Amino acid sequence: MKKIPLFIAVGIMMIFLLSSQASAVVQCPYVWKPSSSVATSSQIANGSWQYSYNLTNSSFTYYESAGPIPEESGCEGPGPVIVDWEIPYFANAGITSITSPAGWDYAIETIGTENQSTGWWGEAAWQDQSDPMYQGPNSPFTTVTQVLHWYNTEWANNLGGETSLYAGLGVGNSLSGFGFTAGYSSTNAPYQSSWLNEPILSGDPGYPMGVPVNSTLVPLPATALLLGTGFAGLIVLRRRQNKK
Repeated sequence: MKKIPLFIAVGIMMIFLLSSQASAVVQCPYVWKPSSSVATSSQIANGSWQYSYNLTNSSFTYYESAGPIPEESGCEGPGPVIVDWEIPYFANAGITSITSPAGWDYAIETIGTENQSTGWWGEAAWQDQSDPMYQGPNSPFTTVTQVLHWYNTEWANNLGGETSLYAGLGVGNSLSGFGFTAGYSSTNAPYQSSWLNEPILSGDPGYPMGVPVNSTLVPLPATALLLGTGFAGLIVLRRRQNKK
């Protein structure tokens, strides 16, 4: 029996190995589009405004090839998961009694300063001119220096380690329990949501920069603008989904 030359045998073996690796790659028939929304409820009680926020993960898929991907990380995963979100924080808004749902916590963070213990990376997307929630260089939201940061504690406690793909808020789910007491009625303001392995997205829930509860509170940066055009026309609650 005639022997197969060594270089041919090696070539056959290489082809076999490459074909085995190729079989572990599949063509994902769809891609996820991260999307979130925040619904705001505010009502006056005991001389102050009570704010409640409901966070929804409204991510969806569209059926278009995403290119070859490893089979073990492919289409059967949980989809985009929200792990934290932020709104602007003004110290003179009279915000107190901040609440978080079970499994979540909050921190007042400084824009531009990272806090690895909470997963805050220092970025307020709405201050970027390319962001859809950017309101111009003179907006108080563009110049604000702090945020109120809500974060999933399981995710934050495992940064850099093995974090469950299901830590946080999964696709199609909503979560209430975020809230606080404030000294002003609501107007629209930017927020941002952060995801496992997805870019930051922004939107616009209600925020306490409208009519003050009483005259003893220090006016917020936007109060002068509100006075110029009348309070009644500018106390607005906008609730819209951010689908990019």
